[in-house]
Amino acid sequence: MPYKDISERREYDRLRKRRARAFQKATAALMEVRLYFSFRYPNLHIQGVGSFHQGFLVTRTPEDQNAVEQHPEFWHTIFPLCLDYDRLPVYEDDDI
Repeated sequence: MPYKDISERREYDRLRKRRARAFQKATAALMEVRLYFSFRYPNLHIQGVGSFHQGFLVTRTPEDQNAVEQHPEFWHTIFPLCLDYDRLPVYEDDDI
């Protein structure tokens, strides 16, 4: 066993948990921010949220994100920029 001494194992667990908490803290701020782009209407205004600037809109609150995602042009000319592809909806060929 690599950790014959229980104190070494506990120290390793503490270090691992400390690193995991630091990583979660660093990425939590990124999860709150969403970036949307609109290629057809680069200066589109969404009431209550704001305007796109040169085709991009950054939102920080869930209310703003919901307003953008409920807009009729969402998934037609407004698209989210995200790194987590699990959040994107999956469409069948018949839905498009």
